[in-house]
Amino acid sequence: RINHRGQWDDAFRFEQHPFICDYQGRYVVSGDKKSWMNARKACQAAGLDLASAKSMEDVNDLVAAITFFLGKPDENATKWDEDHWIWTGGNDMGAENEGNYTWIADGSPMVFEGFPWLYKAGGDNAKRTTVGQKRYRKGQDGITISKDGKFDDTFEVIERPFACQCP
Repeated sequence: RINHRGQWDDAFRFEQHPFICDYQGRYVVSGDKKSWMNARKACQAAGLDLASAKSMEDVNDLVAAITFFLGKPDENATKWDEDHWIWTGGNDMGAENEGNYTWIADGSPMVFEGFPWLYKAGGDNAKRTTVGQKRYRKGQDGITISKDGKFDDTFEVIERPFACQCP
C-alpha cells in the first residue's frame, strides 16, 4: 500500500487491502476528465465524495495527492490549461447559494482564514461566457484547485481531472 508520503509501504503485505483508500492518504485523484457533476458521481460510485480542504494542511495534502497521481505542474501549460485544474467538492450551486461556497460532502463553509483563492476568484465573475466552442449562461459554481494549490470558481460543465476524498 501507499503511505501518507506517497511511498510504497509493504510492512502490511500479509493483510488483504480491499479499498483504494487503504493507501493511507486522504485523497484519490483521477486523471479522467469529467464535468463537476459526473466527477461527483464517479467519486460516489467508489463510496467517496469530491474532495474538501478545510485547512492549509488539507490543501497541502491535496496538492501532494495531485502531484502523486497526476504529476507535477507542466511548466509549458497556460494558467487556465484544463489539465492544471482539478475538481473539488466546493461549490455555490443554486440561486440561493450564490457566493456562499460550501463543501458538498457536509455543507460546511469552504473558505477559511488564509484560504488560497486565485486573485479575483470567488466572485462568480462570469454570468455569460464562451469556453472553447461552447457558450455558457450559468455562473461559475464549481470549485477547482490548481496543481500548485490555488482555488478558483469555474463552469461546472467543463471536463477536468477530479479529486475524491477518502472517508
